[in-house]
Amino acid sequence: MRIVITGGHPGPALAVIDHIRTSYPDWKIYFVGTKNPLTDDKALSFEYKEIATRGLSFINLDTGKFDRANKLKLILNSYKIARGYFKSLAILKRIKPDVVLSFGGYLAVPVAFGAKTLGIKILTHEQTFGVGFANRLIARIADRVLLSWEETKLVDPRWKSLVTGLPIRKSVINAKTQMDKSKLPLILVMGGSQGAHFINQLIGNMLDDLLSVFRVVHQVGDSSAYDDYVTLNHKRKEMKQEIGDKYELYKHISTEKIGTYLELADIVISRAGINTMAELLYLQKKAVLIPLLESINPEQLVNARYYKETQLGTYLKQDEVTPEKLHNEINNIAKNNAAKSDIPVFKMLEFAADNVVKELIAVTNG
Repeated sequence: MRIVITGGHPGPALAVIDHIRTSYPDWKIYFVGTKNPLTDDKALSFEYKEIATRGLSFINLDTGKFDRANKLKLILNSYKIARGYFKSLAILKRIKPDVVLSFGGYLAVPVAFGAKTLGIKILTHEQTFGVGFANRLIARIADRVLLSWEETKLVDPRWKSLVTGLPIRKSVINAKTQMDKSKLPLILVMGGSQGAHFINQLIGNMLDDLLSVFRVVHQVGDSSAYDDYVTLNHKRKEMKQEIGDKYELYKHISTEKIGTYLELADIVISRAGINTMAELLYLQKKAVLIPLLESINPEQLVNARYYKETQLGTYLKQDEVTPEKLHNEINNIAKNNAAKSDIPVFKMLEFAADNVVKELIAVTNG
């Protein structure tokens, strides 16, 4: 089988890719994505790095975003969107895939509509509790809409939808057996695949206090707009060696290693993206989530509230958080001995990638 995978949520896409490579090694996989995450940013995207390490074909696609809040930008982006559609047609004609699997986001729209034009089967996967604008468009033409949560089935009953769960990385699933913990409690700090400048600054201002009690592993991202890695690495080098040795700093933690760090972590400080939250749920980690501002991404606040309801962790709004408030929440959550949960959705995450692949086969053969 020849399959094109695309979309703006690389975490579950990579989980499905790894499952395919293990179970169906003769399948040909092509990934359509963006090589650089930000305009005029020379840094390579998370998905490009991960696809490259797997030796798979990565096809860069430049297209426009659906900025509905800014009509002028939407008009200006219309040309890029149209160009993305025609580029997608050319890509699909060259590859001749049996099926296109989308993981939502603006990048997936021209690819999906190109597939529809050429009569190629389309499946799209929605990760969030709601449904993003891009996936609402794709769902209208998709042969199957795959959902992560039962709650999402209520969005539009006309869709050919079913719940597969949210695919999480194999390294996270396998990490459940990796329990070689250090005597010093560990805080893992993440800001999503590209890092988070706000969280990086916040942790940088708290390092002296944190490192007196914890070991800290910090993924800062690789955005040239801020150079947080350079700033924090300089700060680490100025510390006494016995203190600096407790602070591990990375631009990007690989898929292979992230599961180990998540399992070893006593507390996680992170944004509240749906894929991060799903992996924290699966491992049932104590966490303090700092969702993006509601004006930028309202979904993250929904995710953070859901996580708090599980009693595994809590959240702080970005426009309200201070080093003192975060320090207090870390201390409070460190004392929390919440019992492990048997909520079925947690267990479903383990089999989500397999569920998605089964639907790929069913739709393609149907």
